[in-house]
Amino acid sequence: MIFQIEVISVAKRLGVNISRKDVNKLVSDFELLNEDLIFDEAFKIAEEIHPRAIDTYFIATASITNSILISSDKTMINNARNYNVTAYYLLDELEEILKKTRELKEI
Repeated sequence: MIFQIEVISVAKRLGVNISRKDVNKLVSDFELLNEDLIFDEAFKIAEEIHPRAIDTYFIATASITNSILISSDKTMINNARNYNVTAYYLLDELEEILKKTRELKEI
């Protein structure tokens, strides 16, 4: 899944010594969506707001699951917001993220 590739890619760029086995263990408790479920929504996003291709998958996943999107990629956050996905820019909005996750935890 593209999420696993993103995890290892970002981790390696940050100098984290992580393997495929580590990534699989890390995401074993996550509910990962099959690309077939995401593709049509991602395509619609690409048509409407034309973000980077990979970002469409993350925005589509958040849209489909009615989730919030948190990223340190300001462009992806702006595109997600343009698609009416609740999105937070990690580097500037940590307090809002913590507040929102606490609220969601209470539901």
